[in-house]
Amino acid sequence: MAEQTKSIKELRNGLWSSDSRIVINTLQQVKNAGSTVLIPELAGLLRKDTGTEVTDHIAAILNNLKYQASADELVKVLREENDPEVISLLVSACWKNGLDYSAYVDDFIDLFLEYDYTTALDALTVIENATKNPDYEATRSRINRLKTNLDQTGENKRMLVYELIHILNHKLPQE
Repeated sequence: MAEQTKSIKELRNGLWSSDSRIVINTLQQVKNAGSTVLIPELAGLLRKDTGTEVTDHIAAILNNLKYQASADELVKVLREENDPEVISLLVSACWKNGLDYSAYVDDFIDLFLEYDYTTALDALTVIENATKNPDYEATRSRINRLKTNLDQTGENKRMLVYELIHILNHKLPQE
């Protein structure tokens, strides 16, 4: 356990290096290690102006997460993040990595309603994939919330709202 903690500490130090080659090398190690505890550091690096190569490496790591615990950590980071560009990349990673986000549908509805068209489209995809066996009351509540927010939605996102309502309606369990 102490060795694993030391390894994580070394990875963290490498991620925050001022040398981009060290950062990229460390990102490769993070990819191989598969540790969920480093997801907040990856988001932090996205906020830092590290260049497209580092951003692309981080996106590749997040897009290929395989451990379900990573979904919990990713949503926790999303809840605390304020940067729209970072949020967009994280939400995109959520649908690309294919983990189960069914416990977080309401979080993705928040993101769907709050952010731009591209982020909303990615959030819609996560929601669609996360509602395989939806609870009737929760789904009705979500549909009502979307309908209530329809007037506050910009014209370019309004069709997405209708699409998400349609998707959720078709996933409703039959009474």
